[in-house]
Amino acid sequence: MDLEKFVEIELLFSLYQQLLTEKQRQVMEYYYQEDYSLSEISDLLGISRQAVHDNIKRTEIQLFEYESKLKLSEKLSKTEELERTINELEGLLRKDTISSQTGKLVETIKSQCKELLE
Repeated sequence: MDLEKFVEIELLFSLYQQLLTEKQRQVMEYYYQEDYSLSEISDLLGISRQAVHDNIKRTEIQLFEYESKLKLSEKLSKTEELERTINELEGLLRKDTISSQTGKLVETIKSQCKELLE
């Protein structure tokens, strides 16, 4: 698995783990957060290695389905972008730099706020 997908699943898991069953949460925590192998998880939970693998794959699919419907990751990303823009604007205002750059940032903030509210 590539690093980008690993990070994406980690993020989705942190956002949606409360929607998963206890066993799904446990397997995903062992696999993604504790870096246990399929065999180690299977020994800990008393299930087959194949059952662990199937559980992980089904849960990954479920996490992506939650994101496609709820879009929490997308909203988090937009919120973080908005925070960066606000911080940049605050820095400009502290420097007393009122310019066309400040006006553009204000317009960006308005646009991003509209997107978040949709």
